[in-house]
Amino acid sequence: KRLGANVTGLDASPEAIKVAKDHALAMGLDIDYRIGDLSVIPYEFNQFDVVIASEVIEHVSDPQSFLQEIYKLTNPGGKLIITTLNRSLLSLFGAKIFAEYLLKIVPVGTHDWRKFITPSELNAMLIRSRFEPEIIKGIFYSISKDEFHLTANPEINYAVSAIKC
Repeated sequence: KRLGANVTGLDASPEAIKVAKDHALAMGLDIDYRIGDLSVIPYEFNQFDVVIASEVIEHVSDPQSFLQEIYKLTNPGGKLIITTLNRSLLSLFGAKIFAEYLLKIVPVGTHDWRKFITPSELNAMLIRSRFEPEIIKGIFYSISKDEFHLTANPEINYAVSAIKC
């Protein structure tokens, strides 16, 4: 929004939307926030230049349908950026056991490891949904610095960018 874009924020959690609205208000940003899923977006094809689905796809019941709905909302040549958790042993220990049970930084039960998606599975879903995957990068969280960093290793968390064909 600070760079001049019109921004729509969407989350199923009323609490998350309230936090986001409070932050936007404090920062003087006029952002259109909506509670719900993709069905609350007025159904107009090709309306978004960029769609970011961060830590969402591993929670939806049908990831392929989710990507197909995003495809309808994205402008031709538009970009989709997804961050998610890889279904690996490291993510089981890091994102599920460590984050939920040991550090308790997310509520127990937040993640279902069986719903995590490998990079190759996500790439195949993107291609079936007529997106062209571009870049994949691992995401590493440094506990000591409380920072995220992009890495070459997508073993736990990763980000994918794709273009609508």
